[in-house]
Order: sequence, then C-alpha cells, then structure tokens
Amino acid sequence: TAVTGFPPGTLTGLLHAGDAVAQQAQTDAAIAYNNAAGQTCNTNLSGQDLGGKTLVSAVYCFDSSAQLTGQLTLDGQGDPSSVFIFQMGSTLTTANNASVLLINGAQACRVFWKVGSSATLGTNTSFSGNILALTSITFNTTASSNGGVYARNGAITLNDNNVQACGAVATPTSTPPPPPTNTLTPTNTSALSATNTPGATNTPSPRPTNPLPTSTTLPGATSTSMPLATNTPIPGASNTPIPGVTNTPIPGASNTPQGATNTPIPGASNTPVPATTSTPIVNITSTPVAVTTSTKVPLATPTATPLKTPASPGLPHTGSGLPWASPLILLLGVLLLAAGLRLSRRGEKRVR
Repeated sequence: TAVTGFPPGTLTGLLHAGDAVAQQAQTDAAIAYNNAAGQTCNTNLSGQDLGGKTLVSAVYCFDSSAQLTGQLTLDGQGDPSSVFIFQMGSTLTTANNASVLLINGAQACRVFWKVGSSATLGTNTSFSGNILALTSITFNTTASSNGGVYARNGAITLNDNNVQACGAVATPTSTPPPPPTNTLTPTNTSALSATNTPGATNTPSPRPTNPLPTSTTLPGATSTSMPLATNTPIPGASNTPIPGVTNTPIPGASNTPQGATNTPIPGASNTPVPATTSTPIVNITSTPVAVTTSTKVPLATPTATPLKTPASPGLPHTGSGLPWASPLILLLGVLLLAAGLRLSRRGEKRVR
C-alpha cells in the first residue's frame, strides 16, 4: 500500500503502490510462494551451512532456519533451464561478504528461496535468486541481489543496495574476441633436409643414396658362393640358331632324306639287336574223360525150326506149328533191338 524513499532512492521502471498492479503483484507472489513450498524435498540440509557447497538442480530443504557463510556454488551442468529451490521453515540469514555463484548455465531467475518468516542479507553480500518471504526482507549496507525480492506481509528495507529483478535483466551481448595473430613464420623441413624459404626458389636437397646392404653371413652358417655355370657346347652337336638361319648338318651324321638307305654313323657300332626268341606257351594238357564203352549185345538169331507139315490137307502153311509162335518171336526181336539202341545212345553220351 505504500513505497517510501524514492527519492532519494533510484528506480528503473514504474512505481506502483495501492493500485491494481500492486495487488496483482502480491497475488502472483503468493502463488509463487505456495508453489515453491509445495515442491517435494530432494535433500534435507537442516543444521548445515550452505557456505562451501556446490549444488546441482534439485529441491533442498531446512526444517527451520538456513545460514550462508562464505560462498555457495550452484552448478547448472550445462542446462540453462535447470531449477534450484530452497525451502526454509523459518529464517534465511547470510554473513557479511557471503555470495551465491552461478556456473555452467545456472540462471538467477530460476533460483527460488522460500523463507517461512524473514530474510536478512549481511553487509556486502552478493546474492542470487528470487527471495519469497512470508514476512519481511532486510538488506544491510551494500548488499545486492541478482533476482527479485518479494515480501508477502511485511516491509522490504533497503540501505544503499542494488536489486536486479529478473524482468529488468539486460541480455548480455557476447562479442567473440578477434582471432589471435600468428606472427611466427613456419619453416617446413622435409624429410630430405630441404628448407622451404618463402619468396625464394625451393631447391630440395638431393635424396641420399642408399647403397645396397652387404650380405652378411649368419653366425654359425657357412656361406659358399656358387660359381657361375659355363655354357659348354655338346660335343658332336652343331650349335646353330633356330629359324631364319641355315641349319648345318651335324658332323658325323648322315642326313639322308626319308626313304633312302640309312648310312651307319662312323664310330658307332651298328649291331642289330638280336631277334628275341619267343618261347611258346606251354599247352595245358587236358585229361580226357574216360569214355565208357558200351558193348552191344548181339541180337540172337532165332533158329528156324522146320515146321511139320500139317496133316490137314487143303490149309496153307504159316511157318510154325503153333498158331501164336510167329507174333511172339517178332515181339521179342523188337524188344532186343530197342534195348541195343538204348545202350548205344548211353555210350555216345559218355564219350561226349
């Protein structure tokens, strides 16, 4: 509802007190406070001093008060969107010359200090982050804050301090430094010991002559040089080049066309090879199979008994006194002849 001390204080921007803009700011601060208070605590640092610690993005809590003596380092680990939240059950107090250092992309506008009662920054403290206090916030002489300060129910007291709210942070312009000037003149020395001088004719040194290494005999081994072979002509043969040159007959040989008498070579014994006598193959003697000689049984010559002349006159003579004798004799002859023929055939089979 009221802002005093401007002037002599200096303000960049617009001053709002007791109006709708101030009311909306207080409402937004309450929402931010409750949001930070409702985050789940990742690490409880109750009873520990924040000075000398290096912390990464997370939610840190204190059951009651928190103290910063010396320097606290917040490491963004290369992520500019990393968020750091500190929850204090009661007060936040910094010692003189305390500081909060941001590294590796950590941003002051993404650091939130939720204070359950009041916050007090010691003389010449260099603070970073947004302070959301339920009651009041007090800056001692020359203390500064890179981030907004919001007191929901009490006063913010300043004494020659510098407060940089997130919305007023100027975006720094990064101007890359000019590339360094290389004033050294490089000298290219090749493997051939040739020096290249800028602006002059580069004449490379001649390549060194590498003589072939001398053959060294291995220890324990005898190295014997093999003499070169001498091409000695074959005795009695004419060493004449091939095609295109006259072929000189071989001395001592008779070069007689085919179909002529072959004249013996002088000095050579032209003894005909004696004819090889071929020994006839011994005939294998086969033992003949004994042939069974069949003795033909001579047919008995029937003796004709003169028949008595029948007393009966007028009947023809049949050659026998008995009426059945002639057929019987004939049958007996046929049987004997058949028996002789059968014996003869058996003998022939055995001979074969």
